[in-house]
Amino acid sequence: MNRVIILLIVVVFLSAASICQADGNLEAKLARLETEGSQSTAAEKSNNRGKSLAERIDEMEARQNQMQKVDKGMDTRISKLEGKLRTMEFQLTNQQSNEAIITRIAKLESKVQVLEVQSKMPQVYRKSNSQATGATCKSQPDVRASETETHTSLGDALAIKLSKLLNAPVPEPGFEITADYLGKYVWRGQNLNDDPVFQPGVSMTMGGLTAGVWASQDTTTINSQNGEFTEWDYSLDYSGDVPLVEGVGYSLGLINYHFPSVVGDTTEFYWGLNFDLPLSPSFTLYHDIDVIDGTYAEFGLGHSIEKIAELGPETPVGMDIGASVGWGSASYNKGYWSTDESKLNDLALSVSFPFEIGGWSVTPSLNYVTLLDSRLRDTDTFSEESEYFFV
Repeated sequence: MNRVIILLIVVVFLSAASICQADGNLEAKLARLETEGSQSTAAEKSNNRGKSLAERIDEMEARQNQMQKVDKGMDTRISKLEGKLRTMEFQLTNQQSNEAIITRIAKLESKVQVLEVQSKMPQVYRKSNSQATGATCKSQPDVRASETETHTSLGDALAIKLSKLLNAPVPEPGFEITADYLGKYVWRGQNLNDDPVFQPGVSMTMGGLTAGVWASQDTTTINSQNGEFTEWDYSLDYSGDVPLVEGVGYSLGLINYHFPSVVGDTTEFYWGLNFDLPLSPSFTLYHDIDVIDGTYAEFGLGHSIEKIAELGPETPVGMDIGASVGWGSASYNKGYWSTDESKLNDLALSVSFPFEIGGWSVTPSLNYVTLLDSRLRDTDTFSEESEYFFV
């Protein structure tokens, strides 16, 4: 019995020892497994970190490449913009130069148009000195004007002329129609008709060249010439600026005087200068190259006021004041006045009040004309009077 108990105790002890050993082995295995698991986790984390860093490096390299491409694109765009800027600066410089040339041309054209109007005065001096008691109707051509600086150098003048020739359009012809009803026909101090006359005219202008026809019709019943045209004048005029001289214009022309009812047709050549100065001084020299073979000179002054009154909201009335003195050579005075001496022949004063109605100009005027020399008064074959004042 005791042996059995002892044997059982031994068996139990051995069993307990084996169980303890098994537990120790199990704990060792568990510790080893835990260690291996920790190492595996650390390795996995390390691998993951390595992968993450590589991916980030790849992303950074990709971004760097993209930024380099963007930088190259920006450099290209900047280069293009710089090129466009240089082109625009060049174009702006050329545009400013062209605008300056165009402005210069505009001023020259404006002055030419003004001088053309002024240069027509010698051409129609007979009409302007034939003072009117009625009205003068005249169509108004378009006038464009513009202002710029003064140019006096040869280079500027040549550049302007060349630019004008290359860039200016071909001028279109302009037409002017006049219809004057005059209380007297007074020409260079001579009263050619003491009664009213009708004097129409038409002219065509292209550039500086003007061709015109003018006539005088007797409207009275005093003589057999009632209703007839007693005079026809044919004129050719060229006007422009004096080259390289600022503010001075010139005019050259021919006038043929034809009298259907009497003998005495003749032709005059004339040249004149006008100045862009206060009172608009002008000088014109006429030389008869046909019958008389004499010379007549005229010096004139004038001043215009654009508006002194109004006939309506859009109908201003201006005022033009003019004065002229005429001189005749000995041969001229011998032909027209039968006195063989050169003299100051006549003085003419006028004031007119132009206004526009429906595109036409109406010009009532007051006029005074007188002979300056007593011998001319005594030898006047056209009238016993030597002074003429009429409205």
